[in-house]
Amino acid sequence: MEGTTFADRLRLLLTARGMSQSELAARVWGTTTDARGRTVARNRDRVSQYARGLSMPMPANLLRIAEALGVEPRDLDPTAEPVAAGRDVRLALAMEEVEGQPGKVRLRVDVLTNLRAASEVLTLLAGDASTRTG
Repeated sequence: MEGTTFADRLRLLLTARGMSQSELAARVWGTTTDARGRTVARNRDRVSQYARGLSMPMPANLLRIAEALGVEPRDLDPTAEPVAAGRDVRLALAMEEVEGQPGKVRLRVDVLTNLRAASEVLTLLAGDASTRTG
């Protein structure tokens, strides 16, 4: 699939399917009634953030978005890694280069682990001066 970023790929798939961001949100998260009594998609702003490249979905949401679009999660995010068999969420780890920031990557982790291992990961990241902003 063409498109280099998750946002590019998401927009291409939405266009190819003739689907709006709101329609995708409704398929993924359902609908609700707003204060005026209108039925609206839940989390439609979240899809907008994804389509503009301002944020990335967590693995469980990536899976739900891919299913709603009729594709595999890797069609949207080639860096997504499958989770070990038996998990209900198929994606756990992803690493993506950050455009305009050479040598930087966005790391996403969605893994059930013990407190000690999680603390070690956080300690490693806290000690990496390049993870700080400002």
